[in-house]
Amino acid sequence: MLAKKKAEFVRLFQEFVSSYPYTPDGLHHKATYEDRRQQGRRKFEAIATATNSEEDVIEAVLLEIFPYVNTGMLTTILHYLRPHQFLCLNNKSISVINYFTDTLYSQELIDYPSINIIGHNLIQELAKDMHQTGAPSLRDEDLFDMFCHWLVAVKKYDFGLKETSSSEAIEFNTAFKTLELQPEYSMTQCVEETGFTETQLTQWIHNINRKGQAIIQGPPGTGKTFLAQKLAKHLIGGGDGFSDTIQFHPAYTYEDFIQGIRPQSQDGELTYPIVPGRFLQFCEKAEACEDTCVLIIDEINRANLSQVFGELMYLLDDRDRTVKLASGQLFRIPTNVRIIGTMNTADRSIALVDNALRRRFAFIPVYPNYEVLRQYHQREKTGFPVDKLTSILENVNRAINNKHYELGISFFLTKTLAEDIQDIWQMEIEPYLEEYFFDNQEKMDEFCWYKIKDKFSK
Repeated sequence: MLAKKKAEFVRLFQEFVSSYPYTPDGLHHKATYEDRRQQGRRKFEAIATATNSEEDVIEAVLLEIFPYVNTGMLTTILHYLRPHQFLCLNNKSISVINYFTDTLYSQELIDYPSINIIGHNLIQELAKDMHQTGAPSLRDEDLFDMFCHWLVAVKKYDFGLKETSSSEAIEFNTAFKTLELQPEYSMTQCVEETGFTETQLTQWIHNINRKGQAIIQGPPGTGKTFLAQKLAKHLIGGGDGFSDTIQFHPAYTYEDFIQGIRPQSQDGELTYPIVPGRFLQFCEKAEACEDTCVLIIDEINRANLSQVFGELMYLLDDRDRTVKLASGQLFRIPTNVRIIGTMNTADRSIALVDNALRRRFAFIPVYPNYEVLRQYHQREKTGFPVDKLTSILENVNRAINNKHYELGISFFLTKTLAEDIQDIWQMEIEPYLEEYFFDNQEKMDEFCWYKIKDKFSK
């Protein structure tokens, strides 16, 4: 390696050590290395045992040993079995190796033997520079991989492609055409946009990663879906993952979510193939990604969850498990998949989550956050008397006296609140209160528009 690039690596690695490994994302990243190798070895041993018993293992091999078959990454199991001999390479580590060794290898399987040797030589050359004060206690190969992730996905380092010739640039871009990363969305941005504290958001992110799935629950108008979207944006930020949203409803079925028979017309004849549902499609797409993918299920308790989830109930406990679906297809939830549901606790006409499913989720309670309301109107400079509105809302919620039915703030997050407040109160708030206070008209009358409107001008 040229002395100039050696110095560049040392500078970047020092920045990496001081900024990433001990953040929540960095600690989670660090914990995955040995866990994944152990899972890979267990899967290989299970399939080897099945092979010795003369069982058909073709589908299991494709599903369990080659999880990245869609991207051509068929070397993962080699690394799981012999980590000192085979590097687990991805588009991030390949781009870094190419940059520091002045090579142009791709992620194609044909290039793996060469870049595996070059990568090992590079890591050996840089080992002393990586063993500096504050560096995480990891195998050299894992530490280098963690550095590559930070450099490409977090720092988004400019590798200086503009300095290469046009022909080299074309070849390099072709080699890394799969490197499409989501924009970084920091915890600071999440705090500013949601109004929740960094301590709260960090705890929620930790539990989503720990459990694999969580439900944000609370009364109407508390911003549950908005919060789910922001948490998902943070989880996929800087990686090659993605997020998707579906909404459950009473007619949503197992066939819609997992798989089912769908009549189709083919060459004038009606056929009945088994078609994957939204979750199977999502997981298939997630298998081709290296980083976190998030599925948001809005209004999760509006469907019959035990019926819709089916075998998924078993898989939510352990992402290392595999089940055979009714079609005979083997299925598992990829380890990089996270599920965030939202649940309106005020809708008692719908059955809440049963205990069997409840224990498989972490629950994030969200209640009216008046500080978010204040910050919004200050930021948008609406001039609306938010403190007076907040006082009214606090009185309403004290009268309701049930945290599951409290009146949320999202009704009032609009720039034209001064012009719309009467319509919002009479057309949205009063019908909600009338239903809750149906047997207490006197209490309802206290919060009618004609009774509270003068409080905004006092």
